[in-house]
Amino acid sequence: MKIKLLKVFSLLLFSVLLTQTQSQAFTLFKKSINSIIRSAEVNRTSVVSISVKNLKNQKTVYKKKEKQLVVPASSLKMFTFASSLNTLGKDYEFKTSVFKDLKNNIYIKLGADPLLSASDIKKIANIIKGQEFNKIYIDDTIIDKVPYPDGWLTDDLWPNIPKISPYTLDRNMVKVKIKINPSKGVEIYQPNAYKFSFINNLTIGSEQNVKISKNYNDDNEIINIEGTIVEDTSLDIPVYNPKFYFIANLEEALRAQNIKYFDRYYFEKTPNNINELGHVSHNIEEVGSRILQNSDNFASEIVFKIAGGKFRNRDFGSTADGLKMFGDYYSNLGLNLKDVNVTDGSGVSRYNLLYADWMTDALVKIENTGIKSYMATPDVGSLSKRLRHMKGSLWAKTGTLNGISSIEGYIITKDKKYFAFVIIIQNFNKKSSVIKSLEDDLINNIYNM
Repeated sequence: MKIKLLKVFSLLLFSVLLTQTQSQAFTLFKKSINSIIRSAEVNRTSVVSISVKNLKNQKTVYKKKEKQLVVPASSLKMFTFASSLNTLGKDYEFKTSVFKDLKNNIYIKLGADPLLSASDIKKIANIIKGQEFNKIYIDDTIIDKVPYPDGWLTDDLWPNIPKISPYTLDRNMVKVKIKINPSKGVEIYQPNAYKFSFINNLTIGSEQNVKISKNYNDDNEIINIEGTIVEDTSLDIPVYNPKFYFIANLEEALRAQNIKYFDRYYFEKTPNNINELGHVSHNIEEVGSRILQNSDNFASEIVFKIAGGKFRNRDFGSTADGLKMFGDYYSNLGLNLKDVNVTDGSGVSRYNLLYADWMTDALVKIENTGIKSYMATPDVGSLSKRLRHMKGSLWAKTGTLNGISSIEGYIITKDKKYFAFVIIIQNFNKKSSVIKSLEDDLINNIYNM
């Protein structure tokens, strides 16, 4: 009997000591996190919002201003893409298909494929080659033609983000070449069939410093280009009219196949029950990885619209449909959307407001969806050259806007604990690189906890 009592006492003592040790470890961890934030000396108006939760028991292990509404920037993509993936499914393909009806008319049905390229347009022309046809119809009804969601600021847009459209060729960006001509100075070459009008104020100088701008008050596509160059270079510039860009490149591809078409292009929905001649496509794994690993705003908004349309059981999608899908998805997961605000699919809008505690709750809920396979890992995508020693232990999504930086995701610590984490820093007065370094220090502290 005494031996049994001694064993029970020993177990109780061990449990108490273990609890005390764990409590001391967490206290040291919290002190270390707070020390890192203080030493970074972000200004008084800055907000550092953090939430870290244990995936196993869903308990919070660290929190700081976790209930304060903040702008998530591109970290929002994690949650909008998770809702889109749930609607579209893991086998979804973004197809651009070619059909032919009984009247010998060709229909090109756009799938708003975010990865559609010039080589794909050549394949479409090759599908049409050898067909006798009368007219070419383009079905562009898969999503609306609203180029930018609410809350997108001019400073955050051009020339970084092209127009959102059912026409998605080469992400609606054109490569322009800039070359030094010893006798004529700096010249601009446009190898693409789609042409811009330029005001060229470039000169040869001692540094590479090229700036482009356009006047938003003018209903045209005149690009101002100025600065100095020391060597040949190239620029990617968003097109003003994605429809014309698509048609210009389609016509060039048809001519290359010696396909003679002199009529205009027609725009109608593809009839039901007509013969498909072929298609080009990219799957959701390719597109999703570009969204979460490379933080592609263009692809994110398009997928959100397509998924929203499917959610509403129709062939036409919009941002409003995507937002309805988003709300239903997270409400069904048990998350409260009363105090949060989401207005787009990519996080570019500054109207978006979430809080870190909601975000870690959502990360816990969606972890079992396979979302990690789409995310950036150390040395991949937006984590390039960051946190390399955590390879195999970190899956993350970053976000950046002027004055805002965020990172969130999943981490397996050195002692094999599994956490969801969110770090959002905004209104800072430091260089972005300094803030990213602060984020890395905080994540490293979680890893070594």
